[in-house]
Amino acid sequence: MNIVKNTISRKRESWIDWAKALLIWLMVLGHAGLSGLPREFVYAFHMPAFFIISGYLYKPHSWIKTLKSFGVPILFFSVINLCYVVLRLEIKGEPFIVSDLLMKATPPYWKCNLGEYITLFRGVWFIIVLFFMRLMMGDIPVFTFIRKYIYWIIPLLILYMTLEPAFDNYTSKYHDFYVYKVIGCLPIMLFGIILKTYKDRFLNIGKIEMLVSLAIYIGLVLFNGDVDIWIYHFGDNYLLFYVCAVVASILLFNICKMLKSNKIAETFSKGTFLILGLHSIIIEICDKVFDIFNMPHLCVISSLFVMLLCYLPIRLALRYCPVILGK
Repeated sequence: MNIVKNTISRKRESWIDWAKALLIWLMVLGHAGLSGLPREFVYAFHMPAFFIISGYLYKPHSWIKTLKSFGVPILFFSVINLCYVVLRLEIKGEPFIVSDLLMKATPPYWKCNLGEYITLFRGVWFIIVLFFMRLMMGDIPVFTFIRKYIYWIIPLLILYMTLEPAFDNYTSKYHDFYVYKVIGCLPIMLFGIILKTYKDRFLNIGKIEMLVSLAIYIGLVLFNGDVDIWIYHFGDNYLLFYVCAVVASILLFNICKMLKSNKIAETFSKGTFLILGLHSIIIEICDKVFDIFNMPHLCVISSLFVMLLCYLPIRLALRYCPVILGK
């Protein structure tokens, strides 16, 4: 009887695979050049939804194990991207010194690259912020109180973030540092714990509730404006951003619950680190092909190429080298 119960408890939740697959594609789509109102609708929730899923799935591990799970993929794909940068410079015939490249490539691992440096792992900010939040949620045992008092900590952090513009106006340089972004992202990830606690309620909403959620999401996006967590911008109001992100994420998760389990979605779900690590190279190559054939830069086509070209490497990595996927 216990064996049956344990098997059931370990059953994979396919909605998570679908959600992660769709979210990683939306991330690629954004980096491929999505703009205007479609970008505002995507950026309002796609990275917060990732954090919510991470909170939902969170289980305490040794911080050393977490460091290895995150550090190995970052190092591996950074080396690949560095080789690509060197190859590109060689083809162009531009002189360079590897040590200079490394010096320019180092700062983006702890703060935003606003044009001064070379980014070897686009999207690394998400992994770094996620790493610090895992430490604060219990990977370092002294911080376990955060999960215990989430119903106090979430509103306090939301209050701070909502009031911060009144005395800061988002002009301080420390906003560029990833560790500071934890303040704005932690309440989102902590909501994942609440979602898991009350999943029978949040993940089984009816059609009317889904329509209401959709209307709230659309209204808040239009009212709150553009969002980009990477540059520490949460629209006109953090509280509105938070509500919008949670509502849109719950809506997405419920839609994904309607879909049947799928091996392709599961593969992309397990391979998010690989897609994060390689997508910028593929997008750049696609843009060059568009230029050669005098074609418009279509972000949808580029993003689909990324997903297509990453599928087989993910399968191979899962079989022969799962450590580069953070496994």
